[in-house]
Amino acid sequence: MNYCISFSHSTYLNGFEAFKFITRFVNFPIKRILYTGVNDFLRYDYNKIVEQLSKSKIDSFNLASDYPDFLASKNLITFRQELHKLDIFWIRIEHSNNMKFDELLKSAADKDFTMMLNFDMPKAHWQSERLIDNYKSFNREYEHLPKIWDNTLSPILGELIDISKNPGHWVETQDFVLMAAPKMWFGPGSWKLFDKEQVMSFPKAKEIKEVLPDVVYVNLFDAEEPDYESKKILGLQKEFREWTRMDEIEQSLSKKK
Repeated sequence: MNYCISFSHSTYLNGFEAFKFITRFVNFPIKRILYTGVNDFLRYDYNKIVEQLSKSKIDSFNLASDYPDFLASKNLITFRQELHKLDIFWIRIEHSNNMKFDELLKSAADKDFTMMLNFDMPKAHWQSERLIDNYKSFNREYEHLPKIWDNTLSPILGELIDISKNPGHWVETQDFVLMAAPKMWFGPGSWKLFDKEQVMSFPKAKEIKEVLPDVVYVNLFDAEEPDYESKKILGLQKEFREWTRMDEIEQSLSKKK
């Protein structure tokens, strides 16, 4: 299972504050931590690790349950603090009980999180893939796809695939991670741009309800669907994005510096 939670930038003073926050909800053994300049096992006392981290100037980290196959860990949490953009956790867990989800949701709401998403990342991958070299590596056709020039990335990477019209794409932008995901939680911080009544009135979702004050849960479709790029799923995502003005909001946020 893949989750991500986005917050307005500088919600956390630094990576250490984010570490103290997220580890309260971890329900799996952390065997490895990776952050700037250090690649260490948690073989020491937890308090010693906290002391070590508190003295480090970090804005990102990774926590994993497995070693040595770190990147393939069944339980992996990544935090990144993008300067002037957003604070974001990406969470991969093997079982739902590997995170204290209800407690995490409530505490994230107290910090006015913007969005929380749950989706199968491999199934959604090609709706969000921008690098032409990756299409070539997997022998996927790309010539027919629209291209863009990104003044930040393209001088290095060349032309990029324009994913903005793909109904199933996700994007990290100012204060938000946005996607018409199978499961979404609109947090208190989302209502500065989204219309709560409009989100809650979408007629084709499997379920929509307010689970906490100013936290709206949307179950758009089954995350276990075998094909996220079926005509049915893409059509549903397109309708949801149009209904909630998600594309317009994404465009306005992408213009912010």
